Amino acid sequence: MATWLEALCPGLQPALRLSSLNAQMAAVRSGLGLAVLPRFVAEPAGLVALLPEAPRLMPELWMLVHEQAAAVPRVRSVKDALTAALADFRARSSGAV
Repeated sequence: MATWLEALCPGLQPALRLSSLNAQMAAVRSGLGLAVLPRFVAEPAGLVALLPEAPRLMPELWMLVHEQAAAVPRVRSVKDALTAALADFRARSSGAV
């Protein structure tokens, strides 16, 4: 998120840095400032996106499988199911920020 935020707002110097999502939500609710939050957390809390046109934050997700386990049918099934579920999620949330 820090890299994404720096690209969006070069030179921005946050006055407070929090690593916990719960702490970020509490700070925003208390009026202490702004936060980069996932939509699925912010919207139910009644928070509003201030930069809806900003480029989406697309973190990478890696799945590690031991070379010998990769050929095991149950491991392949889990890998295929996760890949399909994440592709479906990405397609459904393509318009989300």
